[in-house]
Amino acid sequence: MRILMINYEFPPIGGGGGNVTYYISKNLASLGHEVHVVTSRYKDLPKHEKLDGFDVYRVPVMRKNPNVCGVHEMFTYIISASIYSLKFVKKIRPDIIHVFFGIPSGPVAYLLKKFYDIPYVLFLGGRDVPRPHPDPPFYRLIYGILMPAIKSIWGNAKSVVACSNGLRDLALKTANNIDIKVIPDGVDLD
Repeated sequence: MRILMINYEFPPIGGGGGNVTYYISKNLASLGHEVHVVTSRYKDLPKHEKLDGFDVYRVPVMRKNPNVCGVHEMFTYIISASIYSLKFVKKIRPDIIHVFFGIPSGPVAYLLKKFYDIPYVLFLGGRDVPRPHPDPPFYRLIYGILMPAIKSIWGNAKSVVACSNGLRDLALKTANNIDIKVIPDGVDLD
């Protein structure tokens, strides 16, 4: 199977979601799947590299800090990854897209589904799920503005997965008509 992974963060930048993307990609590749990751480029990281049997493609973004990504920086990922991926999928012809975070990565998968009818699985990882008392507080405004897009991205996914029961319950407050599965993040004991 040809799998396209879309995540705005990937080691060495970002946090837990990037690590989840790395390990899922590594394990899928070890099972014989063809895996491609489209992520953010930061400073002198290579545009393309092969890691543990899968390919990583980094698109240009405006990012100042490897550990934290501002909303405006996330927006540059949506634009850059969308432009890149619209051409890239013609080359690799993925069977499915595994997208990490409804925002900012979700719009890229949504666009690819609309243009090429490629199904996507959406992984909800935390701050991408609207909440009543967000940290930072200005996310409340952002959630309000993005709510129609969030619901559409979730609703067009082949499957929606949360990494915990608590996150699923929180997500259901946004879209109670979507079947959200729970698959906890794993631990590599090797």
